[in-house]
Amino acid sequence: MIDELPPYILTRSVFNWEDVKSPGEGADKYDCLDTYAAWQASYSAKPTYLPNWGRMSSETFCIPQTLVPRANNGKAVNNSSYAVIVTFTGTIYNHKFLFGGDLEESGWEALLNQNPRFRASVQGTTFYFVSHHGHVSGFSPELFKAMGQKPTLNLISATNCYDSHDSRYSENALGLRFGSDVHYTLTTRSHGSIFIDVDDTGLATVNSWDLPDNIKPEPPSYLSYLPALTPPPGYFR
Repeated sequence: MIDELPPYILTRSVFNWEDVKSPGEGADKYDCLDTYAAWQASYSAKPTYLPNWGRMSSETFCIPQTLVPRANNGKAVNNSSYAVIVTFTGTIYNHKFLFGGDLEESGWEALLNQNPRFRASVQGTTFYFVSHHGHVSGFSPELFKAMGQKPTLNLISATNCYDSHDSRYSENALGLRFGSDVHYTLTTRSHGSIFIDVDDTGLATVNSWDLPDNIKPEPPSYLSYLPALTPPPGYFR
């Protein structure tokens, strides 16, 4: 990603990453962390302009975290994630995408309780890219309450390190029909690479492919949502 997809803007929390390392661990354990820290530091200048995204706008929210040197700072690092809300305003329909990063439940509660703008902005989320890879520790009932209505889909970046995600994500979505089935969640583990295309009217199409870079090569699967046939209740906002 560093070489192939360098971001134009990098919004992040800045830490002394040495504080994340545990005493007595071999240096090779933190090769990835050292590479990541050096990459972060390379984004030191502010951009001279912001791109014109047309119908899209974005907001970022974060609660500052403090690391305790030479201690277990996993929760603080996770909760330093920025919650990003991308809004697409179509000529007919609107969509709101929420990206949760690695936020845990305590991080969501802090955002909701300390930042009224976030609580207002998260209302009406359509697609939620769930935090912390769908782990139980990232699920926040208060976040779903703040949305006001269930999102259409919860999308989960699930690695091969574990086999399941919190089942409550399936219970907290309106769902979309793919062929004869209704899906409430899609996961990269089960569905491969997930794409959401939105046209100028705001009509969204969700597709999924099993790409060899993500999953062991298998016969390609294709999921397509046909909103003209069976739109779920509350989909059109």
